[in-house]
Amino acid sequence: NREKLKNGQHCIRFQRSPHELKKFYSRTNSIKVNKRCVQKVRRDQAVVRADGRKFFVGGNWKCNGTKKSVDQLVSDLNAGTIPQDVEVVCAPPFMYLHQVKTSLKPPYEVAAQNCWKSEGGAYTGEVCAEMLVDNNINWVILGHSERRIILGENNELVGEKCKYALEQGLRIIPCIGETLEQRNSGEMFKILDAQMQALKDNISDW
Repeated sequence: NREKLKNGQHCIRFQRSPHELKKFYSRTNSIKVNKRCVQKVRRDQAVVRADGRKFFVGGNWKCNGTKKSVDQLVSDLNAGTIPQDVEVVCAPPFMYLHQVKTSLKPPYEVAAQNCWKSEGGAYTGEVCAEMLVDNNINWVILGHSERRIILGENNELVGEKCKYALEQGLRIIPCIGETLEQRNSGEMFKILDAQMQALKDNISDW
């Protein structure tokens, strides 16, 4: 996930090794990566912090939770502390956005898990970016692998969603990634290049 931070830098989160991450960005030429940028945070996950500035951590709660369990999770988060060089954004299901937004304390921020590619209209089941802005939700996840694979969202649609969300003033967490089968077949870079290209085609200013 490539995300613009408040300080204007970018954070990229990949479920890859740092070696693979460097190799990918050497191919795309979209960002310079050096040894200080890449830190291994888990065995299967790498975080890139541009210019050694601020870490970005996104917590996607997916389709999980009840009012009671969400209250408990928010209480646990509020009881903790966040280092000054870390930014944390939580993405609960739509049903609990208001609950989390009104109870989760700063510096935590809240994200939606999706939004539509244009203004509201006859799009049953969708949520438009303007609705998120109207409810003071500043972030949105777009192009998650589950939406790509299960719901059939293609690269072009994800690119259009990202473009429109940015135009409405939202901060976006665009997701890219390949399936295990695509990775094992040697298509990883081809898949990632195409997904990044769709973002590049739609977004001129991050």
